[in-house]
Amino acid sequence: MNSAKLNPRIKEILLQLAKAAAPITLSEIAKNLEVSAKTIRRDLPYVEKILCEYGFKLDKKTGVGIHLLASSAEKNQLIQLFQEQTTQQIYTPTQRQIAIAGQLLSNQEPMKLFKLTKQLNVTESTISNDLDKLEPWFAKHHLSFIRKPGLGIYLQGDEQDIRKAIIHYIYENIDETALLSILRDNFSKAKENHSSIAIDASRQLLNLVEPSVIIKLTNLLKDTEEFMSKKLSDSAYIGLTVHLALAIKRMQTYGSITMTQSHLTELQQEAEYRIAQKIATQINNVFHLTVPEAEIGYITMHLLGARNQYFSAENRGKTIDNFKLVQLSTQMIKIAEQEIKLPLIKNEKLLIGLVNHLGPSIRRLQMNMEIRNPLLKDMKEHYPELMWISKKCAITLEDKLDLIMPEAEIAYIAMHLGAAIESQHKVFKPIYKIAIACPSGMGSSRLLATRIEREYETLKITNIISAIRIDETELRRASVDFVISTIPITNCTLPVIVVNSLLLDVDKLAIENQINLLNTSHQTLSKISEQNYTFSEKITMLTDYGQAILELLNNFFLTVDASANSLETVIINISKFLKSNGSEQKILEKAFLARERYGTTFISDSPIILLHCRNDIITQLCFGVIQLANQITVNDGNDEMKVVKTIVVMLAPEEVSKTKLEIMSYLAKMFLERFGFLDLLQSGPQERIRLEISNMLEEFYKERNTTFMEG
Repeated sequence: MNSAKLNPRIKEILLQLAKAAAPITLSEIAKNLEVSAKTIRRDLPYVEKILCEYGFKLDKKTGVGIHLLASSAEKNQLIQLFQEQTTQQIYTPTQRQIAIAGQLLSNQEPMKLFKLTKQLNVTESTISNDLDKLEPWFAKHHLSFIRKPGLGIYLQGDEQDIRKAIIHYIYENIDETALLSILRDNFSKAKENHSSIAIDASRQLLNLVEPSVIIKLTNLLKDTEEFMSKKLSDSAYIGLTVHLALAIKRMQTYGSITMTQSHLTELQQEAEYRIAQKIATQINNVFHLTVPEAEIGYITMHLLGARNQYFSAENRGKTIDNFKLVQLSTQMIKIAEQEIKLPLIKNEKLLIGLVNHLGPSIRRLQMNMEIRNPLLKDMKEHYPELMWISKKCAITLEDKLDLIMPEAEIAYIAMHLGAAIESQHKVFKPIYKIAIACPSGMGSSRLLATRIEREYETLKITNIISAIRIDETELRRASVDFVISTIPITNCTLPVIVVNSLLLDVDKLAIENQINLLNTSHQTLSKISEQNYTFSEKITMLTDYGQAILELLNNFFLTVDASANSLETVIINISKFLKSNGSEQKILEKAFLARERYGTTFISDSPIILLHCRNDIITQLCFGVIQLANQITVNDGNDEMKVVKTIVVMLAPEEVSKTKLEIMSYLAKMFLERFGFLDLLQSGPQERIRLEISNMLEEFYKERNTTFMEG
């Protein structure tokens, strides 16, 4: 054989023929190589010539295919020979177009076609044909080709559109998992799932941003996450890294993007703008590059896109509150229910899932930010009917919000619906009724209840009670099977499982053992029954709800504690803040400390704790927030010290109605379920927090009113 490098396509055809046990058609070979059958037919004479040099022939039969006339041993020798043969680099049409697009996007200077032909080992006519195929894609991104004889070809368009096109092209050609590996300088992992050519294509795409910049940004973003006291999701990490790396390279060579002053002013009101400023300062220190305000604005948008947003009254027209999201999600579920013919409207997990997902997604669309779904291709291929139903559901959002829902977002909706449908087909498991108890029956019990609801589908929480004032008769009337409490209860004949409010692994094991005991003994006391209230009782309860809501809104407070250096000093300071009478201050201090002896209640993994109690000196419900000027450390109940930056205060009278306790429990539940609420508590001003609490209480009241009057 000629000692020159072998064309890789010819080499691959030879290998396929040698490996085939039966005749193979030209179409099959073409499909495997991602080329046309015409191309294979054109290469076939050269393939036969090479085989002839080694004394072999092809058997060609119309309608059957082609077959290498050789024994198994001879085929194995040929396979070894061809595999050792070196090849020229060659790209498929798709890979060529990736390379061409990358060159055009990364370099706005005119580029000769000759340069591309040399790099890609093809003719100028092939390059021209590839450019024709790429032109519609660039036009979709508001970019155009300028072709000038003797000068070359270059892109024309706004800097913002060029950046969007670069990011779009990266995401189109590298899946999120591979991109994360590449961004974190982990090519070894990427190689496991990608061919060498694919890796080269990935490198070409990432040449649009500087690898050295990415490495420095990794450390920079770690500092940012520490400053934010939260870890970015992989998607947010990727999006922010690519955006920053691209922005740095473009600012160094082609200048900055612009933003209207009104939009920038709006973004400057957000807490994320301060984080974006910190990132800009770090970029200046590391890269010696001044970041303009417009660039800081776009960094802010990326940070905002990572979570749901809460806006002040003057900005409410530009966003959508959770009550509206609940309405829209409910309408979507009704449409899906009609199409799927399965009962979905009472699926609370589906409703909560859609509400929490749609909030950030709508915000991103309102800011003209990209929605990406790495499972879009799979959803379209394997669940076309579900995609069609989801598209029909999304029309509600499009009409109400004047937005166009992209396919990626429709696929996310389909995933939520798919999970709900799957849950409908699960094997029936017995449902056990439980009561949750803590010293006060307010905040920490609701947080524990939320964790249990997420962990156990077979447990139905019927009562949230005070462990100190337990009423066993009421529990038995509610058919409670067992009690889960944060403190020991000695005066109860029902089974009691004592757990940490964080619900540790050992606690989960104890709960699972109790469930297994009930499963095997079949002694469950649960009976499915709905309570029926008279009209008079309904009005009384709604009035009580309304009174509780007014108390919470009227007594809401936010204060900054500049002097506290421990939880004890926080308790002393807040007692003085809430009570002017010295003796009442001492009583409130003791009440707080007595509750804390049972363990501090941390809210999720955030640097926020809940400080709550019930006492006779408290006459009305009270909800407030303490933002600490200096962070403190508190024992988490697991012999570890955790940082605390914010404290939520919840107070109630010693004797308080069930409806009022229910509202306090609802607020505590929102800490975990209201997307972005914890971020708002840490950084938001008083009026924005009060507005969001007002929105939540309004949703609660409307839901109760609807349930009582229509249910």
